[in-house]
Amino acid sequence: MPICHACRENVEVDDKFCPHCGATLSTNSQSSNRGITIPTGGCMGPVVWALLGFGYGLIPGYFIQLMLAYPSAEIFSGIATVLDSSMGAIGFMFISAIVGVIVFPIAIAVRNDNNSRFVLSVFIHTITTYILIVLMTLNATPVNQHLQYPTHTPVAKGIEHLRQGEKYLDQEDYIKAIESFAAYINLNPSDARVYMKRGEAHRLLEQYQEAIHDYDKSLDLDHSSIWPYHYKGMAYEELEQYELAIQSWERYIEVRLLESANWKNSEQAANAYCNIGFSYIELGQNQKAIDNFNKALVIDPNYSCAFRGKEQATETTPATATPTPLVESSTSEIAQRINQHLEAARDIWDILRKDSFMSGSERTTKGLEAISHIDQAIQLDPLLHEAYQDKALIYKEIGMCEDSVLASSMAINLNPTGIDGYIDRMECYRTLGENALGLEQKSLFQLALNDGLEIVNNFSLKGQTFAKDVEELRELVEKNN
Repeated sequence: MPICHACRENVEVDDKFCPHCGATLSTNSQSSNRGITIPTGGCMGPVVWALLGFGYGLIPGYFIQLMLAYPSAEIFSGIATVLDSSMGAIGFMFISAIVGVIVFPIAIAVRNDNNSRFVLSVFIHTITTYILIVLMTLNATPVNQHLQYPTHTPVAKGIEHLRQGEKYLDQEDYIKAIESFAAYINLNPSDARVYMKRGEAHRLLEQYQEAIHDYDKSLDLDHSSIWPYHYKGMAYEELEQYELAIQSWERYIEVRLLESANWKNSEQAANAYCNIGFSYIELGQNQKAIDNFNKALVIDPNYSCAFRGKEQATETTPATATPTPLVESSTSEIAQRINQHLEAARDIWDILRKDSFMSGSERTTKGLEAISHIDQAIQLDPLLHEAYQDKALIYKEIGMCEDSVLASSMAINLNPTGIDGYIDRMECYRTLGENALGLEQKSLFQLALNDGLEIVNNFSLKGQTFAKDVEELRELVEKNN
């Protein structure tokens, strides 16, 4: 019987191709009557199987290795490292293809039947490739070292922890926020801003010492940071360590002034002086407290916090101290001047209401003119809630909603039983929310809803007319969740 010279297997006389290896057979005209066959391409058997092995290793074999690698990553850390790298999977594909080229032709010499050869090749390929991958990724992860696959940076790997922590902080789940920030810090220990965020979570959990530690770490990493000084002051105040609180707030003021000289006239500056003032009251140093409240009043003559603090400090100041009088004129004269300013403001307001053809810039100019009269009345009587209410209304009508919110808040603080302050503030919060995005929008809609609920629940008659507004605000808040 003729044989194939490529694989040395028996073939039939009439066969044109070897049924075992696929080599081409031809009949030699000079051969004996037995019809001995010789291969015209004896090397084609191994080549064909090598190509088959390469193709198998490149696609099916590669995916089989991935299916084995992911569950193994928990046992073999080197595999996990390669999988995390941006080109690690390509390394697996390369190894799988090379092993296929070697393993598949070997099966020719082991098995006679093509089907059994293929099954044996797949089995040997799977085992051999997996063992090679495990050995190459042990300990020093040589796949990364020798092939130099670029891996993700720690910052990129930790971003998800940071975002999750910020989400938990916004949801007031402070314990989970701390855990997420800690996971991020483990990967990125030099990121000052995250210590600040974790400090906030600690402070809101009343873990004040841990908060101060994180604030200090944030300042160590970023000497230009500002807000940790402010929040350190708040934490020290809660611990009743008032001298340290004062030091933190004074340092906060210094850094802010270095950043911008204009900051000294801001509401944040007034608030900082008020914080210092209240701490001095706790230390029994009332005159220093009054001095700081006066600094706040120089910035904002209408600042209710400073008025309350100064009144408290004055009440507890010994008789030898001389409190600074708010107004140095007779009561009747003050009342007369207040009425003049308020009437002038209301006259301008009437013009604004009636003249619908006035341009936007003209309305703003007129509105600010009316507010200047109101401010002069407030300087004469800082506790005049009607003046703040008029001021809030005018600011709202000329589109200065942020200023309207501040004025409404003052009116509410001075007269919590008045509905107008809540109405103006609710409407302005909603307007501001409609022009904001993301978390800021959600926060503003929630503030508007809070005022709406206050109106509906506490002002039974007039408040019920705003029930529809409250439902709309509730839908806006839920939509942003």
